[in-house]
Amino acid sequence: MAGGAPDALRARADPLSGIPMRDAGLVEDEPSLDRVLAHSLEVTHSGAGFIRVLTRDRDHLELVAARRASAPASAAWAGPPVIPVHGNLIGAVVERGRPKISEDAGADPDGIEPGIDPPLRSFLGVPLHLGDALIGVLAVANKRSRYTPADEHLLTAFADHAAVAIDNGRLRRCQRVADDSRRRLYSELLAVTETERRCIADDIHDDVMQRLTAVELCLQRLRARIPRGPERELLEDVSAMVTKTDDALRLLLFDLRPPAMDLPGGLCSAIRTRLRMLERETGIRCELGAAPDEDVPPAVARTVLRVLQEGLINAANHSGASHLEVTLARRDRGLLARVQDDGRGFSVDAGRSPGHLGLTLARERIDLAGGWFRLESEIGAGTAVEFWVPVDPG
Repeated sequence: MAGGAPDALRARADPLSGIPMRDAGLVEDEPSLDRVLAHSLEVTHSGAGFIRVLTRDRDHLELVAARRASAPASAAWAGPPVIPVHGNLIGAVVERGRPKISEDAGADPDGIEPGIDPPLRSFLGVPLHLGDALIGVLAVANKRSRYTPADEHLLTAFADHAAVAIDNGRLRRCQRVADDSRRRLYSELLAVTETERRCIADDIHDDVMQRLTAVELCLQRLRARIPRGPERELLEDVSAMVTKTDDALRLLLFDLRPPAMDLPGGLCSAIRTRLRMLERETGIRCELGAAPDEDVPPAVARTVLRVLQEGLINAANHSGASHLEVTLARRDRGLLARVQDDGRGFSVDAGRSPGHLGLTLARERIDLAGGWFRLESEIGAGTAVEFWVPVDPG
């Protein structure tokens, strides 16, 4: 693409998607356009070629690829980045919706595109169609002999390939925009969710936990005053229930706001703490196997811990396991995590797993983070929850 264009021109909208061409990087992202041009020049014996697409207002044509036969591939045909549809050879192809051949481009009544280097002598342009929509022009120029109907036929075939390549580029750009929007949404959702978790955790700690502590102190004073007997046994039962409630609330507090997540080594420390709590609560033997030494960003760590928590809860409530293991590993510029239990398992093919709602939410969280999620299980062979989230940009 010709350089040095004003930003106001280079940022014109893609006629297919409304996404600015400059941001989409069509030439860099679609090398097949350059190959289409190279083959077009070769089969028509032309000196130069280019592809222009209609802008969103359909009043202008933007240069998206250009090539000279006698120059290196990196040397594009110098011309205006954006030209009007009216008053030139290229625009005439669009206005009429059919191929155009000109043997003397400089004297053609349709006019010549200004600022072309090298200047046009002979010209062959064909419309680019995507379905029923006309989206631009593929043109070649400066053939030493006349352009023939055979040249027009060949160039039309290459135009079909160019239109498909442009559409593929549009789809990729739309996918990138959707992915970026999804990641921004995830970041915002994560920030709001973590803020709400902290608020709830603070309320529980400052209010409910303090009230429970006061109840425990009252029970201790009553225990000192009531002799052994039925009333004392009832008091012991109430005290045991308060202790269990206190333990459950402390587990809830941890799940809402792990205390060391933002500190060095916070993820592994939080996982070990959560496994100890689960082991004490359920009797399931829990261990953290392989784990990376280096820290991961806090946002990634929180995502990993939240999904691991769902896997642990699912194993504790539904698997009947006696042992489970958590492993972490750096993999492909991201973090791979796995929760494996030795429980009863289930048939994945049945399409409905125990704890399916929580695992579905976990899967959605990983999808929003740009990763992948996998559930593996067989009846009698345990269950594994495995997922990967990106850590490093790129």
